[in-house]
Amino acid sequence: MKPEEPAGMNQLIRLWTRQRYTEIWREVRNGACLEGEEHVFAQQLKDHPEYHHVWERASEIKDPHFTVEGANPFLHVALHTVVESQLLERDPAEVYEVHRAKLLRGEDRHEVVHEIAGELIKQLFESLQTGSPLNMDAYIEAVKQLA
Repeated sequence: MKPEEPAGMNQLIRLWTRQRYTEIWREVRNGACLEGEEHVFAQQLKDHPEYHHVWERASEIKDPHFTVEGANPFLHVALHTVVESQLLERDPAEVYEVHRAKLLRGEDRHEVVHEIAGELIKQLFESLQTGSPLNMDAYIEAVKQLA
């Protein structure tokens, strides 16, 4: 039996196509009022001005290994979107709790999201390597260690 995908995963995958990056970016630039996951995604695009020039032409970029200063902007913003969605939904609760605790200690919000995303990417990589579902328990435990 196939494990159930997390809620909204199919929508997130659709959002992350390069064509969709360009479409959402154009909507942002035209002042569209987006909702739900599109709003979270659009906010991440806006919050990364170092990549604004990429969003303009994202649908034209065919290189699967495209980077800007050593980072894949598509993956970077996708990970931000996942973590920000987890924080918004408080699911998993431990991600929200660790994030909140670090902010209360005065840590930089953006860097805290990076730390959490770093743990997420480790678990995603493991999942892809083994062909197994994402190990949410291991992800949560790793995030708790950040506290």
